[in-house]
Amino acid sequence: MMLSACVCPVAAPPHSLTTAPKPPLAPEQAVLEGRQALLAALEAQHAFTASRLVVHVSHVCSLAIGGSDYPVVDLQELVRGVAVPRGANAILILDPHLRLLHRIEYATERPLFCDGNRLYVWGDITVSGLAGEGNEITLGAQGELWALKQVEANDVPAPEVENGTVR
Repeated sequence: MMLSACVCPVAAPPHSLTTAPKPPLAPEQAVLEGRQALLAALEAQHAFTASRLVVHVSHVCSLAIGGSDYPVVDLQELVRGVAVPRGANAILILDPHLRLLHRIEYATERPLFCDGNRLYVWGDITVSGLAGEGNEITLGAQGELWALKQVEANDVPAPEVENGTVR
């Protein structure tokens, strides 16, 4: 019986060096990449006013609507070229694809946290297209502004905290 040696081509492993899946990101790196994606999306949509200086951009929370996350961003800008520093503030609500849905201007109010499809705000805010003023903004099934109402401090739900971060 005679055995012959064969040099047969070997198929590349299913994950070669160029197509290997990326290892999971460290939490800090994932947060940084998320922030960069959010800022890039806002810049691409001209969400920042060119004549103003952006001094604060913060992802406050994400509204949970229909199984998707709708990020809520707090934006503060300074008006350039005025003798007395003056600010312009807005709550930006984005859709799950980071497209800007709503820009809600405010003076002293601040977005606090999300609970499902509701955004809670410090102070009473008025929202264009909604009657009255209040501290709870409710969004509908497609992310549309749906309702605004006043919720007493004792009735505001406690924000969910996971790993030291408000969800």
